[in-house]
Amino acid sequence: MKKGFTLIELLVVIAIIGILATVVILSVAKARVKALDAKRLSDFSQIVKALDTFALDNNGQFPPVTYAHGTSASGWETSYLDGDGNFIPALAPYLSPTPVDPKNTDNSKAYYYYRYSGSSYGCQNANFYIFGIIDMETYNGSRPNPASPGWSCSGRNWGNEFDYVTGKYSF
Repeated sequence: MKKGFTLIELLVVIAIIGILATVVILSVAKARVKALDAKRLSDFSQIVKALDTFALDNNGQFPPVTYAHGTSASGWETSYLDGDGNFIPALAPYLSPTPVDPKNTDNSKAYYYYRYSGSSYGCQNANFYIFGIIDMETYNGSRPNPASPGWSCSGRNWGNEFDYVTGKYSF
């Protein structure tokens, strides 16, 4: 009598291997997504610290916005590697290495910054900045991310515009 596996036994083993491979691939994909957002949050923290240090060295003022309204759809400064409106060079002495969104391969992903003048949108009568992230991988369709520090004034809530956002008044 010949010994060997039947066709049914081989198909069952192949099916089990296929199911296990699918589970592993899905787990790796979820880990990759979480890693991208972990990098973004690490960059976020690093940039906020650089903004604070910049203000300490500049009489309590945050970097001015250099990107003129009208040359961009939004007027927000971004962390794109090239082009106008990049606020990162002002913070370069306080950042090492320069943070860049991990999916910024084609300048489609960035961190956003804007400095407002006092009393804008009903905020206190002091300059303030808004710094935020849009299009996080773990974005679930409702803004902001529950862990986001958030920022709002009586006339505007930036938490509704960003996945993760913060702001601070000049001191």
